[in-house]
Amino acid sequence: MIYFFNQDTEKPEQGFFSNSKVLVDQQQQIFEKLWEVAIQLSIRSKELKHQESQEFHKMLTGFIEIRNEVYSLIAQSKRDLVIYSSIKILNSFIYEDSFWNHYLVLLKRGVNIRILTDDYDSELLRHINEINRTNKNNQIQIGYSNKLGNIEELMIICDGKDLLRITYDNLRNFVASFTNKEHQILVQEILFEKYWNEIKSLANVNNN
Repeated sequence: MIYFFNQDTEKPEQGFFSNSKVLVDQQQQIFEKLWEVAIQLSIRSKELKHQESQEFHKMLTGFIEIRNEVYSLIAQSKRDLVIYSSIKILNSFIYEDSFWNHYLVLLKRGVNIRILTDDYDSELLRHINEINRTNKNNQIQIGYSNKLGNIEELMIICDGKDLLRITYDNLRNFVASFTNKEHQILVQEILFEKYWNEIKSLANVNNN
C-alpha cells in the first residue's frame, strides 16, 4: 500500500509505503464503503450536463432508452426520491435486480425514498421488505390506494430538481419526458404530497 500526501501543491510532496496487513485491511474496508455509496462518473457527468442548462427538456422513446434513464435518475439521487406510479407501469421495471440494487446504495447514502402506487402488489412489497431488512436506520416508505383513479403514468422526482414522466402513446408503447423545469416539478410534488398525506391519514384512521 502507498500513501501520497500533498498540502498546497498539485503534485504529491511525500510518499509512504507499508505492507502492514492491518493498515491495508483498514484502508480496503474504507474504500469498499465509499465505493458502495459513490455515484458513477457517467451518471454524475449526465447530472452536471443537465444542471448547465437553466431549463432542460427532452423526450425518450423505446423501452431500453427509458429504462436506462430511470436507472440513471434513481442512481444520482442524493436526498429525496419520489415515485408516483401506476402499479402496472412500475411492474415493467421492478423485475430486474439492477433496479433494486440502486435502492440499496441510496439507503446507505441516506436518501429518503417514498413510493406511491394506485394498487397493492405483493411482489413489489416483497422486494421492498427484503431491502428494508438490510437497513434498519433508513427504509423505503410505500403507500398505495385504489382510490387514486386510473393513473396510467409513472413519475420520478429526484431531489426536487429533476422529473421523469413515463406514459403510453397511442399504440400503448412507453414514451417519456425528462425535465428540470421548476414549475412542472413543483406541481407534481404538490400532487404527490396531497395523495401521500391522504393515504397516511386514512391509514391512521383505520389503525385507530
